[in-house]
Amino acid sequence: MSEPNDSTIALNEDAPDGLTIVPKSEWTEYDQLIWDQFDDLIDGMLRGCGAYPEKVAIGRKGGDPLLLAQVHYADGLDDMVLHDGLTYSRKLVVEGQVFVYLKEKPVDGVACNSDWYSCTLFEDDGEFDIFKDILPKGHIDSVEVMLEDDDGGVYGEGEDEPFTIAQFVKQEVGDPSEIVDRDVRQLVKGKIAAERKNRK
Repeated sequence: MSEPNDSTIALNEDAPDGLTIVPKSEWTEYDQLIWDQFDDLIDGMLRGCGAYPEKVAIGRKGGDPLLLAQVHYADGLDDMVLHDGLTYSRKLVVEGQVFVYLKEKPVDGVACNSDWYSCTLFEDDGEFDIFKDILPKGHIDSVEVMLEDDDGGVYGEGEDEPFTIAQFVKQEVGDPSEIVDRDVRQLVKGKIAAERKNRK
């Protein structure tokens, strides 16, 4: 998210005690600096790594300024990514990340975090079976990446033929009609239909 929407953000009941979200209307100049510089800071730290955090809100805990972010990745893949081209996963992990900043704005105007940790943070955090769960609104984009099949499917080590979405779904649930979430079901059906069309 490039802009915080305080009216739609809610903390999970398991979020750290004492952690609060600061509405945009109450941001200080330092809060805005943290927000504006976060992407460049994290890009420098995590370039090439998985589970890239997306900023969601500014927070406070014990007087410390916080940048509250969220990451999405597929369970069971290396490097905490949504897709690796080698195998498919049916479990989506969504979790919060808290970046802790110095209490006072640095004199050089560069907002660097002093600590960070992962936790259950937002209302829509959790672990989701993309075939058996109803997903919170906004998570379908992550599922699209998880089920990416631009090369016809995924290729296991040493495999020349792709393992397709149709094969994956048949292996996991039998038939697309068994997929509970409507948006995921429609996505899968569309991909399988495209597979069949491309084979003709």
